[in-house]
Amino acid sequence: KILRPPIGQGAEGIIHTVAISPDGNTIACGGNSRSADKSYNIYFFDRESGQLIKRISGLPITVMSLRFSKDGRRLAAGLWGTGGLRVYSFDRKDSTLRCSLIREDRGYQLNIMGLDFNARGWLVASSLDGSLKLYNEHFGLVAEQHLPPEDRPAFARFSPDGSRIALGYNDAARIEMFSATDLSRLVSPDVPKARGNKMPAVS
Repeated sequence: KILRPPIGQGAEGIIHTVAISPDGNTIACGGNSRSADKSYNIYFFDRESGQLIKRISGLPITVMSLRFSKDGRRLAAGLWGTGGLRVYSFDRKDSTLRCSLIREDRGYQLNIMGLDFNARGWLVASSLDGSLKLYNEHFGLVAEQHLPPEDRPAFARFSPDGSRIALGYNDAARIEMFSATDLSRLVSPDVPKARGNKMPAVS
């Protein structure tokens, strides 16, 4: 199927990020997606029918990253610039979908690029401003790392067992791994054949 989020002139309607709920029934997307009131949106589509079923509106700026929790009960959204992090509750039964804001962290100076949940419901967020933050299942801040902003931290991902976090960089050809307990540095794997000056995506 081709999903059709609303579009407009110029960059209006560009999609930066997509996430699929763990049960595969709901697709969330966001980007340069303004409403008539000029607020930005996260759109939700039914995967089977391809129909737009809900939107979260009122966002102040472009959505750069989205991620569902492993149990499908939470959705994290990273915004452009100083827009920060928002975490929503998520509940869908048939065609009825409910979302409400449960946590917000505006302590970011640049785009949030990386978001990931582990099985415990802990959340990691990485930003181009050099910050790497770890939140517990209640979204209290557990640990924070301040990394070189000139390297522009990109995507962060938990290991399958949830004990480590891998981080890639937009402007550095390296990967770093951190403890998923306190964000202490564990290892920086050797990447001798890396080409160019970036390695943003990890999994």
